[in-house]
Formats: sequence, structure tokens, C-alpha cells
Amino acid sequence: MSTVSRRLDQASAGQLGHGSLDAACADFQEKWKYGMAQISKLASSIRGSVDATAEAYRTCDAGIQQAFSRTPAPSDAHGGTTASAGRASAFG
Repeated sequence: MSTVSRRLDQASAGQLGHGSLDAACADFQEKWKYGMAQISKLASSIRGSVDATAEAYRTCDAGIQQAFSRTPAPSDAHGGTTASAGRASAFG
């Protein structure tokens, strides 16, 4: 798209054939540059949002992977963990 802008910028009335055509091309070029600037701003904004979203998914996926890779503590007969079974209990 920048090639089109450069070529229009370099074109003259002699190359285009008529003064009114040159004026129309100049008007189009101004609108083209404005539109391209707006598209560029939006694309940059979208890219930032997509990058942030991708990072959020990576963080979430890493958390899920970590949660599922943990080995649960074995249970005792009463539904507690064996880590608590070795501790003295007030209930005997």
C-alpha cells in the first residue's frame, strides 16, 4: 500500500494527462494517506490486544498444566491425608 502512495505522490499532471485528473488524484492521495494511517493505528491496537490475549492464554494454560501435574497426597481411612495421620489428635 505504501508503494501506491509513493507512486501517486510522484505522479504529475503531465503523466496523468489533465489538470483535473491530477487534482482528483491529489485528493484521492490525501484521503488514502489518512485512511492508511487509521488502518495502521487500528492494526497496532489489535496487535497489542492479540498479544495480551495470547499471553493470558499461555499463563492460564501453564497454571492448568501445573495444577494437573501435582500428585495428590494419599488419603487415610478417615478421608484425611496421610500427612495429617502422623500428627497427634485431640480425639485419640
